[in-house]
Amino acid sequence: MTTRKYGFGRARPGGRWRRALAALLVAATAATGNLVTAAAGHAASGVVIQEDVLRAQLFGSYMRSRTNGHEGLKNLWLSAELLGHRQLHPQATQQQLLQHVVQMNDVYNSRIKAADLERPLYQFMVKLLDFSAQHPAGSIPAPIMKELIESTVGRQLENYGGMVDEIHASQFRNAFFTQVYQVQERVWGEIARRGASDATFTAAWNSYLGVRFNVSADATTDQLLADPLLAAYVNTQALLDHSANLELYLREGNAALSELLAQLNTRLSESNTQASNLNVSFPVVGPNPTQTDLDRARAQVQQRQQWIDGAAGALRVLSTLVGFADEKAGKAVATTGTAAVQIATAVNQWIPSIAGKTLNQALTSMSTLVLAGNLIGALQTLAPLFLRTAPTLDEQILAQVLELKERIVQLESNMNTRFDRIENALVEIYKGMTLQFDELLKGQRLTHEQLAQIIRNLSDLTAKVDFWGENIFLSLKADKFQGVERIINQWVGYRTATGGREMTWPEYWQAATDLEFAAETTSTQAPLAAPVSDHDVSTVLNTYGPGGALAYLNAYARRNLELPAGSVATKVPDVEYWLLAAEGYKMLVAQNPDHARGVTGQAEAVMGAGQHIQATVRMFSQPQESGPVRLNKMFVKLLDNYDRHTQAMTAEFTRFAQTYPSRPGYSVFLPANQTVPEKPTAEPSAVAHCSRSGVATRSRPANVVSLDLQELWVTQYARPNTPVQVCYETSWTNTVGPEEPDPDRPYAVYADLSVRFKVQQVWNGQPVVVRQWSKVFPYGQIQQYNPNNPGQSWSVSTDSVMNARWQSTYRVQFEQSAELSDNSEAGRRKAREWHYQQAGQYYTDVVSALNTPGTRLHEENRKLTETVLLLQTYTKLGFAQTREHDDILTQHLYGNDRMPADVAGVAQVTQPFLVARNNYCASVDGDGRCVVKGDALLSPRTGQDQRLLPCDLPEVRDPIEACFAIASYWRPKVVRDRLEVASVRIAGGFQEGLPAVDYMIQSITTLDAVSKR
Repeated sequence: MTTRKYGFGRARPGGRWRRALAALLVAATAATGNLVTAAAGHAASGVVIQEDVLRAQLFGSYMRSRTNGHEGLKNLWLSAELLGHRQLHPQATQQQLLQHVVQMNDVYNSRIKAADLERPLYQFMVKLLDFSAQHPAGSIPAPIMKELIESTVGRQLENYGGMVDEIHASQFRNAFFTQVYQVQERVWGEIARRGASDATFTAAWNSYLGVRFNVSADATTDQLLADPLLAAYVNTQALLDHSANLELYLREGNAALSELLAQLNTRLSESNTQASNLNVSFPVVGPNPTQTDLDRARAQVQQRQQWIDGAAGALRVLSTLVGFADEKAGKAVATTGTAAVQIATAVNQWIPSIAGKTLNQALTSMSTLVLAGNLIGALQTLAPLFLRTAPTLDEQILAQVLELKERIVQLESNMNTRFDRIENALVEIYKGMTLQFDELLKGQRLTHEQLAQIIRNLSDLTAKVDFWGENIFLSLKADKFQGVERIINQWVGYRTATGGREMTWPEYWQAATDLEFAAETTSTQAPLAAPVSDHDVSTVLNTYGPGGALAYLNAYARRNLELPAGSVATKVPDVEYWLLAAEGYKMLVAQNPDHARGVTGQAEAVMGAGQHIQATVRMFSQPQESGPVRLNKMFVKLLDNYDRHTQAMTAEFTRFAQTYPSRPGYSVFLPANQTVPEKPTAEPSAVAHCSRSGVATRSRPANVVSLDLQELWVTQYARPNTPVQVCYETSWTNTVGPEEPDPDRPYAVYADLSVRFKVQQVWNGQPVVVRQWSKVFPYGQIQQYNPNNPGQSWSVSTDSVMNARWQSTYRVQFEQSAELSDNSEAGRRKAREWHYQQAGQYYTDVVSALNTPGTRLHEENRKLTETVLLLQTYTKLGFAQTREHDDILTQHLYGNDRMPADVAGVAQVTQPFLVARNNYCASVDGDGRCVVKGDALLSPRTGQDQRLLPCDLPEVRDPIEACFAIASYWRPKVVRDRLEVASVRIAGGFQEGLPAVDYMIQSITTLDAVSKR
């Protein structure tokens, strides 16, 4: 190993790269703030530079910035093949080496299919490995290939047991996201090291690959430091200006890395902006993009990704340089850079999935869930930097980490609606990520348990499963998993754990046999796999999960859903358990290929169980052989059943609503002051007497008004025999006369005239006065009695006085000074309570019926829920590949635009009705009567979760039922259409199957082929 030592303050050897090296070292070490201090042995004499290590990193940075995407990864793998061939054939000539790399390039080109180019890079990498393993000329036995095998398909993954769960699957993929960079570093570093010592290899590599990228495998450190792309990422001159002063170096270097992270954040912000703009132009439900739109978006993504990849290489160089001075600080720089690059890459590469939402070829490597997994993985990468035992981040670098968090917040904010519609859990995931980022910034550890609490929402077992029985069942299932985990923990990675000791043949045989038995046999038994039975669907699925109920689901579909009788699947493994056991077996083979070479039949047995899983789930999506509809009869029947149950429920909702007042232009679901027909457009000009017919009407005083009492007019229109009346009454008051007149003696009576105008509403035959205006007019003698001369006896009626004086005198005075007794609020309240009582009682009756076994509404909703649960389950299993590529299907089966049903812990049918009932009713009494609230404004929409009630319809009818009817009519049509498209694709040769199982079978196939070489 070549090393160089420089002392600060003394003359140093010349050469541009040496000056740049010192400057870059300062930049990198300063990037972690106070992380780097001079080690005791180097405080005076300087930093020891491992030149060959630096050269390898510089070469890797150069190549990484120029080999992007699938084509770049193929060039990387060709380089690994060439290197492996050289290791196997050290005497090969340049021509022979060149012939090998040309041959392997032809092999790759002939076997790579269009679908392979849509794979994520990590899957494409494993595919290339498989091509090499399957071809006789492949360099699989070479040391470099064995290292790559063990670091990819032989690497242990966390949370593998949760692979069937989509969010955990995204974390699984994140593990491979980081592997791509590790493989790049390993291969390019080995090419650089071989190039420095093997002229024949160098000539062959240069003539086929180096010439494409204008670099030689034996390029010197000076030449690599002169790379203009590297200079674009790091301003070395600014550092060189302070090369004689360590403190200034540190300060300037800190600013240099801070600037590089700031540029990464700028690119991330650009990605967010592009994603936001595309989301506005092409929402999940909305206009479709053209191929031109997709090509434009991809071009922008590719250009940005080239810059990000270059930054990744530069950051790796910096972390290496820091590591020369302080290994811990170097790792910290690498950690920060890796997380920043990963976040920027994840968001950037997700963008085509927006632009290509309806194009089959557009949904490539970064689906929405994979994006979530990669961002979560980036936060996990950052977590160790924030432990209390870790060094403190410099403020400048911390500011850039904070900026990373803001970019994630910006993404969540811009895309919230899209995430929300595609997958219910996503909004919570992104909120959870920002919360966890906050926790990191407070200096607390990010744990898997915290993440799991945010991202995994398991359905509770139904009431049919006894609580204690559930615990016993889960305990037994856990014991089975723990048995496999113990084997994996003991024997996988055994060489590393024991300091280099190899497994003996008996040890390998026992471990491999145990894992084979677990994958092939134990996985099909209780309590892992559900037995075939006629037990309730919800109970079985909630107990065993979809992956543990394949045989049950197969039998159920044959019995109830017209799955062909010949499509029988028995003893099907539990998917999660099989994956765990197969994962252990795969890693055991990868790490012990010599032992695996001596075994026959084991790999076939393990893969056979996985192939049985795939064959079973493919039955669920097998299309009809011919005809205008290719979607199989099983799904057609499920969707038809859904339509039938929703129509029955809609009819029941309508029946309930018909028992409550309904007139054209009126709705019990609108506010009590809604506009209704038949309300007078103007106040009456003439007013009748309140209680006597045949009495003259009076012209209405201007101060007597009723039209503003809207609630009363609404009630008059909606409720029979509840008229609003504007009327008047008169009477004599302040009467003065003999209390007990003597009939034999004359007398006179004097009085004043009382005039009262009223607004009243008749309730159940009794008028209730809402407003009353009254005034007393002084009058005088109203009666005279003379027993001796009857002709002198007379009396005056109030009617005659009103006839004589109302229009000419009294009306004006009344308008000016009548006293108002206003009970308007009480009148309004009475009308409101009646109006809201109707809606409240309707929702009370509906909620009661939904929750009461035996009612038609309850039974139809139960069947509806079961139907959607089956649709979700069979789609998740049978159309697993399609789900990864079709956001619209995912949105309508699992997202917020899903077909209405009470599944997955969200009562999408029942909950909105319950919220509406509680909006109206303060309580429900023992007789089932809604005790209505006294609020002035009640609405069924208040407090509703818009994810459950997204419809914005006029409440001419119940808006909850209307939304249910519309959603349950259109959404299954979308699901049917998307599944039909997928079925046509399958009929054309596309093969469905569980991606995790497919990957595992492919990995074991590759490793088995490797072990036999």
